[in-house]
Amino acid sequence: TMGLHINSPIADTMIMNHLFYEEPPHRLEALSKEYFNIPMAKYKDIMGKHDPRSVEPGHEIWESFLDYGSLDALVTLKLFHYLKSKLTNTKLWKGSEDSRSLYDLYWEYEEPQLNILYSMGRRGIKVDVEHLQKVEKGLEEEKEACAKEVCKLARKPVNPGSPQQIAELLFGKEEGDFGLKSLETTDKGRDKCNEKVLNTIVKNLSVEPYLSDEDSQRAAQIAKKVIQYKKASKLKGTYTTGIIKRLDDNNFLHTIFKPMTKSGRLSSSDPNLQNLPSARKDPHNIRGAFVADDEDHILIGADYSQLE
Repeated sequence: TMGLHINSPIADTMIMNHLFYEEPPHRLEALSKEYFNIPMAKYKDIMGKHDPRSVEPGHEIWESFLDYGSLDALVTLKLFHYLKSKLTNTKLWKGSEDSRSLYDLYWEYEEPQLNILYSMGRRGIKVDVEHLQKVEKGLEEEKEACAKEVCKLARKPVNPGSPQQIAELLFGKEEGDFGLKSLETTDKGRDKCNEKVLNTIVKNLSVEPYLSDEDSQRAAQIAKKVIQYKKASKLKGTYTTGIIKRLDDNNFLHTIFKPMTKSGRLSSSDPNLQNLPSARKDPHNIRGAFVADDEDHILIGADYSQLE
């Protein structure tokens, strides 16, 4: 376990506002403007490129940093009292003998859940670093193999990670380019080369090839290999390199669980652990990197027709 322990009740104004108005926004700056007409600066605008750890009395942004923090605390307290009044005056069941209000609902159900979610996030989930490093190596090898194959098919050096270079190769009119029909363009008139466009190229050339058979096959194979390269690159950056960088000293990964979704489910961020590649579609077994804390515990994944 790492971080702070919360030993007092949590009054979360975002959750309180969500109980009253399901639709977003619920962020402090938005509610401050809507309810009190008090504009608030954004944290990133105050901090700029400064390291938060370096901001102390005498720092060039100290005064604005202090003003930001003071207003943040003031508006949060003001918002709590405002929402407390609204929730208290809203009965849970209209026309019922049940006298409970939305404010009672918050403390009975929402607040205990926040404590649990906070504890889950701070405790984290154990990661098998060795397994993840093997996956990382495999993805890098896959990228290298794709890059080599793209160059071989293009018959010249080309970077599959560069949309501009791939667009010039596939849509360009110079010698050695394929000169494919333009599909999507940017505001500046340049050909786009995203995954949607690449998939369309593969489909079009298989249904109605307008190049020679050899060139059609080469162009389609290049598009396929670039898609594969992009997917491997994304997996590596998000789920191997990205995760390894976020681990604590004990190889635990800490995410933030958020209870505010329209479906009523939890969401996860920084990083999103609910968007891991499906085990059936992931030959690298990225999910296998998430393990139980020790030999005395097991990790269970339960998901049957979305009914956990």
